[in-house]
Amino acid sequence: MRDPQGFLHDLQHILVHVYRTISDIHDEKAGDDGVTFGTLVYRRSWAQIESQLPMRHPDIMVARPDGSLAIYTPGPELKIYKGGSGPTFEIETYDPEAGSDTKRRTVERNERQLTLFDANTSHFGEDIDAGLAAPCWFVLHYGNPQDGFLGMGIGAPRQSTIDEPQWLFTFALPDMCADRGCSRVPESGVSVAPSPNVPSYDQMPEPMVRIRPIAKDDE
Repeated sequence: MRDPQGFLHDLQHILVHVYRTISDIHDEKAGDDGVTFGTLVYRRSWAQIESQLPMRHPDIMVARPDGSLAIYTPGPELKIYKGGSGPTFEIETYDPEAGSDTKRRTVERNERQLTLFDANTSHFGEDIDAGLAAPCWFVLHYGNPQDGFLGMGIGAPRQSTIDEPQWLFTFALPDMCADRGCSRVPESGVSVAPSPNVPSYDQMPEPMVRIRPIAKDDE
């Protein structure tokens, strides 16, 4: 991908706007709850991702094979899902095999990729290169009606066993807007325009994305 940091930045803008929009119409007195909130967030975020991201990043393609949103990049294929709702959400608590057959097939694809690596070096946290070579990664975002968007992370799921966890690796992503010094998404709609008080994107230095693999010692 030509601009991975810019891609993640634009993705965060979309998600922030979607969470804010759904939070504004969330009405518990009318029967809204966590289920309705989560459903609207995933449906609207998929639609916005389809319409917005390819316009700014021509080296990616967005499609819905088998009814599941997929972002095809020059590297891994990305699947976008809503994770938890609170600020303490961690990717490791998300079950990548639960829910749909599409998720399970994705996990199986990654597991087959592990056959390219020696069994002694493909363990979680011991050889990150093995996990990074997985063909499909999950991007998990989280938030709730009261706080809106809280964050997102990336991980490569694998089939779970007694001895192995469900993730080849996980990255906790920083706040991309804070790293770039740009403003949050305005109420009027999806936008990636900077605040008048900061320079335009092409005049900003590229931020250092602080991502780190979460090893067993961090658990």
